[in-house]
Amino acid sequence: MTTIGSIGLKTLLEPISKKVERRSAGRRPPPDNFSVFRWNGSRLTQEPVKDISSTGLYILTEERWPTDTLLSLTLQRPGPLEMNPERRIEVQAKVVRCGKDGVGLAFVLKDDSESRQWASLREHLIDRAKPEDMLSLVRLVEAVAFLSRLCPGEADKVRELLNGRLSKHKLANAVAIALKAENLLAGEPIRDKQRVNPNLVIRILEDGSCSDEVWLKDFWGGLLATCCAVDAKDQSSLFLVESLSQLTTFLPRLRYNLRQPAGSLS
Repeated sequence: MTTIGSIGLKTLLEPISKKVERRSAGRRPPPDNFSVFRWNGSRLTQEPVKDISSTGLYILTEERWPTDTLLSLTLQRPGPLEMNPERRIEVQAKVVRCGKDGVGLAFVLKDDSESRQWASLREHLIDRAKPEDMLSLVRLVEAVAFLSRLCPGEADKVRELLNGRLSKHKLANAVAIALKAENLLAGEPIRDKQRVNPNLVIRILEDGSCSDEVWLKDFWGGLLATCCAVDAKDQSSLFLVESLSQLTTFLPRLRYNLRQPAGSLS
């Protein structure tokens, strides 16, 4: 099938395909052709690609994820972030097997309308944020993938916020909140079934992005995690959102007043 992801993947793999044809050796490109970069919940990781084709890849890693685990990957040549988007690709892959030295994954290249909307949002955000290093890029890619699982069918609402109302700085804060929530939910057995009311997601990301305090962004991430529900209809967290919003707006005013000379406060 033809998709945004598969087109980019075909372009990226074209030099390897030509080498393979010349050698008539099937799936045996040199082991240093590509590296996989991903966000593991707390830091950027880079893992070499042992084997790759148009349908999947095998990476050398000590991780052993359960079968069907979905990973968000950035694939490019080893080294610093490729600023030319045609020389890298952001793609999702599913674990299909574990070997002695690594893990085999199959690319997930969907061609439905919703997948194209989320892929388009991801590309627009990358273009707008213009990340200058691999860490910033993989955090953004992972955050969008997480939100797509929490809010299926709501790409337009998330786009309106992330690609419209938030500044570049606030976008980085919203990414931090989303990744904190994902990390807190990482051990949950129903992770891919969790859903959040999209209006709550928008409110949490928008209000939480106003804070630069790490501990306060962690609170917002924790609130997003606790809002997860299978049916996404529970509005009981709205009170907590309101309370944390008031705290977020109160702290800057308090900090400003504390800096004023004695007797000047109104």
